[in-house]
Amino acid sequence: MTNFQKSVLNFMKSIGQNCPDFPSIPDNLTRVLRISLLLEEVLELAEASGVKVSLSDKEESVSIDDFNYDIEGEVNLIEVADALADINYVSIGAACSYGLDIEPFENEVCRSNDSKITNGFRREDGKWQKGPNYSPANLSPILESQLKKV
Repeated sequence: MTNFQKSVLNFMKSIGQNCPDFPSIPDNLTRVLRISLLLEEVLELAEASGVKVSLSDKEESVSIDDFNYDIEGEVNLIEVADALADINYVSIGAACSYGLDIEPFENEVCRSNDSKITNGFRREDGKWQKGPNYSPANLSPILESQLKKV
């Protein structure tokens, strides 16, 4: 576990939030709280970046394709830095609420993303697409290892 995650874990425990010592599914209220906090911080990042985010008029579950993005306003780098730091903090807090040591998962996702580089290509919107050498993240053994520590 990184020092950053330990710091977030200590904060959460000190304010009475449940942080199990092993991977587990939190109660519904905690699950909704973690998603709500992340969305709040992501929307703050959008505002600080001068990007207006709006939703299509849909009643079913929302997907990434349901959002509209428009450049509106100036970029405030202090607010961008604040939002990004808050996103990291809240994201690590979500890992704590699920009882996950997130560091080995992050390392495996980085390894997988690095495998996209060779023979990959950039989409029109700037997102990098995986090439034929892509190797998906293998997260199951990491979770199994953390569950065995119970």
